[in-house]
Amino acid sequence: MPYSERMAKLGRPVSPHVTIYAFPVVALSSITVRVTGVLLTIGTTGIAGKENRCHGRDRDLRRIRVYCPDKMSMLRALAARACSTSSC
Repeated sequence: MPYSERMAKLGRPVSPHVTIYAFPVVALSSITVRVTGVLLTIGTTGIAGKENRCHGRDRDLRRIRVYCPDKMSMLRALAARACSTSSC
């Protein structure tokens, strides 16, 4: 007869028994802080990356408009195509 069954027949908990241990509040709060920190970091990085990627193109187009006005129509078409194929 296995040990667990023998202890169950005798009414004894198998050591270490999970139900007798309480999870400390400090541990729960620490885990919560870590998880929310990771989620906020991922969210902030994702939003900043998207904004930087899309607005970086607009900034470059403004510079080219000033220095190379004759190439603006070609660059607008390229930027529109690039933005439509990505997630901008």
